[in-house]
Amino acid sequence: MVARFLRLIFVLISGLALSCLAHPLINDYSGSDGDSNGLLAAFAAVISSQDTGTASTPSYIYVSDAGAGLLYRMDDMQGTGLVNYDGSALGTPFSSPGGVTTDSLGRIYVASGNHIYRFDDMLGTNQVEYDGSAGSTPFAATRAVFVDSQFKIYVTDNNTDTLYRFDDMSGSNQT
Repeated sequence: MVARFLRLIFVLISGLALSCLAHPLINDYSGSDGDSNGLLAAFAAVISSQDTGTASTPSYIYVSDAGAGLLYRMDDMQGTGLVNYDGSALGTPFSSPGGVTTDSLGRIYVASGNHIYRFDDMLGTNQVEYDGSAGSTPFAATRAVFVDSQFKIYVTDNNTDTLYRFDDMSGSNQT
């Protein structure tokens, strides 16, 4: 096993996202003692047959660890190139990071606490944060984030049971 995670929430592999909270491949994740062997084994099986990376958008494995408040990125299941980021480029670190996705430009999006973060790399370059305040109900507890081919952003919120959609990181046209 590459690393022990405190509270593994979400993993993204070359556009294939699996949540350890509700995925049928994950049968022995306890969430309390950091035992994520079943989750990592499931992902190892999935990625052994997939590599959708290109020269402009390489394949990476992203893991959000809510217990440590970190996003990890690695090149493969052996942990090659393992780096982490805590979201603090603008001063406010992640609060229980959950869902993670990337767009076609390689930008990274993380759902964390009552914010969505977007940044260019694992150093937090060009980081932007959004709290849902452009709509009638700001975010309370974001869980998942997805970006479509038109760069429209979709976010789920656990506390309000709401699916949000907006056009950019300023919340334009939030519904």
